[in-house]
Amino acid sequence: MNDLEQTQFVESFVVLSAAEWRNFLALGRVRLLKNRVLSGNLRADKNLQKALFVRAPHGNLEDSGDYRVVELSSNWLSFSAQHSFDPEGHVMVISIDAMVSTFPAAEKDRLMLEDETQQLKIPIGNAEFEEVWNEWMLYDGIKLSLAAGTKMTNALGFAFIAEHQQAFDPENVVKAILGRLDSNSEQSLLSQLIEQKNEIRDFVADDIGHESFLISSVCEWVFRIRNIELLSQDQILADELKKIHASAKEVFWNQTKIQSQGLLEVLQKIQVKYPEAFEQLLTPLFIPLFIQFLEDIRSNKFHLENARAQLQELAQINGENSATLLAFCIGVEMKMERVRLLLENPQLWHCIDEVKNNSEAAETQS
Repeated sequence: MNDLEQTQFVESFVVLSAAEWRNFLALGRVRLLKNRVLSGNLRADKNLQKALFVRAPHGNLEDSGDYRVVELSSNWLSFSAQHSFDPEGHVMVISIDAMVSTFPAAEKDRLMLEDETQQLKIPIGNAEFEEVWNEWMLYDGIKLSLAAGTKMTNALGFAFIAEHQQAFDPENVVKAILGRLDSNSEQSLLSQLIEQKNEIRDFVADDIGHESFLISSVCEWVFRIRNIELLSQDQILADELKKIHASAKEVFWNQTKIQSQGLLEVLQKIQVKYPEAFEQLLTPLFIPLFIQFLEDIRSNKFHLENARAQLQELAQINGENSATLLAFCIGVEMKMERVRLLLENPQLWHCIDEVKNNSEAAETQS
């Protein structure tokens, strides 16, 4: 292959953050580390494409709009200057004249990119590396979620040991919560619970805040999995369920221990009678705790100490593996930034409810 043929395969790309991109357009230059620019036959080499995204600035992994892919001319260094404060020559200032074209990380961001460049007549290409972008986003997202789940699991008084790792696959749990399970994979009960948690919560919303929520959410779950309405179709359990539900409706579920007499026993009866609706770790008590914890996270009402106590109760009743799985799910759902905030400043999560309670008390007195 001669030199001319070789240069035809030299492509140079760099991934810029949205902030870097705005400065690039406004100032006509961008400052970055030289090794962030990759050269080679990137369009044909998936490994080079992966390396390109790995070198991108750390941004919001869930937002492809945080990134812009820029193709530079093969002689981009001739449009660049070494930064004078970097004697080792690693930092370059690249002129916008080196840009050949740009394209979005994902095709859905094309309109935004067109709006940004409409006054500058910059060529916009297709989202050629979107497949690799999705792989990279998923890989980094899974790693962060695994770290968040592990960190929260430890904070809640549990730890991953060999037995726990055999009981469930943390990476599959993360993929289920992130909605990234392989479409060909058999859907587990946990993934179905993750998909339906909001619908179940909304359907039994009248019981939220009361221990009757434990009954109604499990009944709704069995209906969705087995298509059986326990309160009307199961003549043996219906009367007992209605009685316990009515009494539990009078008990606020803000305690660290379940108070309603007979509640745990009737949940066990449901599991024995309808085993197909449950798994070894996904027990009747797991379901309402899972739904309520995720609702607490969404509404900033999650209390670390209360969660520890309730998970300890779950561990005593259904085993430590079930509690460990739930603790891990809490961390994944909360995400690393909120897990770190909570663990470093636990008082912030208590102040939210204190302000709310004080406000409600003031309204009652007025």
